[in-house]
Amino acid sequence: MATKFPLVNGFRYSFASIELNIKAKRIPVFKSINYSSDKAPGEVRGNHAQLVGRTRGDLKDTCSLELYEEEFNDVIVALGNGFMDQTFDIVVSYAEEGQKTITDKIFGCIFSKVDKSHTQGVDGLIVKIDLHVMRIDLNGKTPLKKML
Repeated sequence: MATKFPLVNGFRYSFASIELNIKAKRIPVFKSINYSSDKAPGEVRGNHAQLVGRTRGDLKDTCSLELYEEEFNDVIVALGNGFMDQTFDIVVSYAEEGQKTITDKIFGCIFSKVDKSHTQGVDGLIVKIDLHVMRIDLNGKTPLKKML
C-alpha cells in the first residue's frame, strides 16, 4: 500500500515511533540504533577498459547502539556472565497511527565493542555498543534471494 499525499489522518514515522526489543526484552528508552547492509559486487574486467561483468559480492551487515546506562545494565544482566559471547536477536518496529507497522530483524548479534566514555555534563550516561551481526531482514524481506 503506497502512502497517500498529503497524510492527513495519522503521522509519519519518527524516532519516537521505534520500539526496540533485545533478546525478546523491550528496551523502553534508548539513544540510538544504527544498522546497515552492504553488498558491493566485484568487477570482472578483461583487457579492455569496459566492465565485462560483475560478481554477486559479499553481504556485510553492521549494527551499533547507544543505550543509557540503566538499560545497558538490564541487557547484560539478561545475557549473564560472558555477555560478550552471548548471541541474541534484535527486533526494531516502527508504528504510527495511519501507517502500517514495519518490523526489521537483526539476527545473530554479539557484542564486539562496549564503549563507556563518560564526560562531565548534565546528560544521562550513554554506553556505545558495536555489534557483529549475522543477518538483517528489512520489513520482513531477506537481503538475498537465496539465504542459508
